[in-house]
Amino acid sequence: MTTNLYSYNQSSAEVDASGFTAVASTIAQSSAQAWQGTHSILTTTDGGGGFQGIEVFLPVSSFLVNLQYTFSAYFFNPSGTPTVRFYCQTNSGSIGSSPNITLGNGAWERHSFTVTMPASFTGITQIGLRWDTGSVNQALAIYLDGLQCEQSASASAWVPGNSRLVPTVAALLATTSRAVPSQAALSQTSARAVPTSAALYATLSRAVPNVAALMATASRAVPSRAALLQTSSRAVPSAAALLQTSARAVPTVAALAFAVLAGVATLSDTAINLATISDTQVTA
Repeated sequence: MTTNLYSYNQSSAEVDASGFTAVASTIAQSSAQAWQGTHSILTTTDGGGGFQGIEVFLPVSSFLVNLQYTFSAYFFNPSGTPTVRFYCQTNSGSIGSSPNITLGNGAWERHSFTVTMPASFTGITQIGLRWDTGSVNQALAIYLDGLQCEQSASASAWVPGNSRLVPTVAALLATTSRAVPSQAALSQTSARAVPTSAALYATLSRAVPNVAALMATASRAVPSRAALLQTSSRAVPSAAALLQTSARAVPTVAALAFAVLAGVATLSDTAINLATISDTQVTA
């Protein structure tokens, strides 16, 4: 949504004549004519020279460089069909061209122009719209109302100054109807999102094994009693095998006696050898 950059009074003339600048003319708030509300700004030129009119400025800080802005206003001309200039003016010159507009009479009519702001605002302190009589001397009485300045490439519906352009009820309803799905669309989405009872049962039947499958799995996983007994008979040695192993591992009494006698004989031989050595030492 676009904002009308003009102040409330500049856009509506409902307060007084402040915010409007006379250019070799006389300006005043008037209740004789009004496009909206009860007042407008009356500009009176005496025809004593050219370029008489009115300016409506905004501070340069209201604008951004290189962007397009559109100025618009409603004019009421009581009589004749004068040609005036309507364009963008600054404190140091104009921006863009200074086109002419020809006014009808006896009715409010809207005119607008669009300009692209310069790449630099050096030396510029104010920017706004201006209408004047050009180089032709003209005695005129022109009413001005419904002024608007917006960052846009074209004129939008008028709103009071410093207000955002609010969409119409029809536009809001159209947007809402696109954003909120219809009941039929919601029902169709729900039908796709929520599975039927049959689909849930089919899914559960695939995911949860039946009793027969569980029994078959259990019978494969748990060995039978016969298999357990067979495994035990292979794992635990028989009594005969244990005795045979013990017989190999534990020496008999006879074997132990023989080992003792052999050890005694060895000791006797050692004693004889020692006696021999002693005799040899004595002889020497």
